[in-house]
Amino acid sequence: MNTSAVGFCITLYSTAFECVRRLVLPFLAGVGRLKGWDLDRRQALPRAVRERGRGHTTAWVHAASLGEAKLLLQFLGMLEARNPDDRYVVTATTRSGVEYLERM
Repeated sequence: MNTSAVGFCITLYSTAFECVRRLVLPFLAGVGRLKGWDLDRRQALPRAVRERGRGHTTAWVHAASLGEAKLLLQFLGMLEARNPDDRYVVTATTRSGVEYLERM
């Protein structure tokens, strides 16, 4: 590929990225607010990890669904038994998985 073709591709990708950043992402944020996705709350580390997690190893364990969230808690029990001083951030993708983890 010659230099002008590379420059054209970079310009094209940069323009497409800018369009997504300025148009699509704000649209999705608005849809998320309307549908109650709680994206702001779900994308941030929990306050306890931010404040008390300094000086400790912090591991993030994630479940994609409610079934995985149930298994994740069993796995977390094994992790905590082996590494009691570590901190764990537990997340899930689905609303039912998040609600289950919050209850437990």
